[in-house]
Amino acid sequence: MIPSPRRTQKAGNTTAGKATPTRKKSAPKTAGKKVAGKTAATIGEEGPALTDLVHGHLSRQTEPRTAAEVAKALTKAHPDRKISDNAVRTSTERLVARGKVERAKQGATVYYTAITPEASNAESVEPEKATA
Repeated sequence: MIPSPRRTQKAGNTTAGKATPTRKKSAPKTAGKKVAGKTAATIGEEGPALTDLVHGHLSRQTEPRTAAEVAKALTKAHPDRKISDNAVRTSTERLVARGKVERAKQGATVYYTAITPEASNAESVEPEKATA
């Protein structure tokens, strides 16, 4: 037996007592993108990016630091900026992915150290000597 074709539903009809959903019109798009309540043009006016601040701070340190320690130091150095531990942790992980910062775990604690250009050059030279 072949089933009969489905009936097309006319606009405004209801099925089983339920109204058909209507789409709401979205607000008109603005010219500048907004990020956290600020337009793209005003973002650069508040200073360097958090990633740059984190890398700069880690570059000046002689010992590994946790993300919370970095966030505390940056908050003290830049009281006009709201810097959260989670934002610093995300920025340091971004720097790790880019190869600018090294991550070391000790138990549940994660420490970060900036990679100096001399250290990264030495690491890239060693494998060449081993293969030659």
